[in-house]
Amino acid sequence: VNPNYNDLTPEKQEHDPYSTLSFTRAFLKWRKENSVMIEGDISFFEINIEGVIGFNRGSDGAQKRTCVFNMTNVPHSVQLPVSGKLAFEWPEVTGSVENDMAKLPPFSFVII
Repeated sequence: VNPNYNDLTPEKQEHDPYSTLSFTRAFLKWRKENSVMIEGDISFFEINIEGVIGFNRGSDGAQKRTCVFNMTNVPHSVQLPVSGKLAFEWPEVTGSVENDMAKLPPFSFVII
């Protein structure tokens, strides 16, 4: 058992706006409001960095989202197949996007 298990209970996280519980609730609410993230097709694109994956979500003629996840403990910059702005942001979890470049801190993601 993690030594800080008591700090991770839902009761403790309920009042912390930056807790894992708050993040999960915010992300699931956003996802529910963006049907492309639920119903859209998924097509992966190549990123030649181990531990970093990217995919497009959406169907032809519909709204699309580009998602990139850094699952490593080091930062990475990734050229995106499209330019855009972040569609979902959360402190210390999401990276940043400038034109068609994503800057991804360790264990972060971008969705545009």
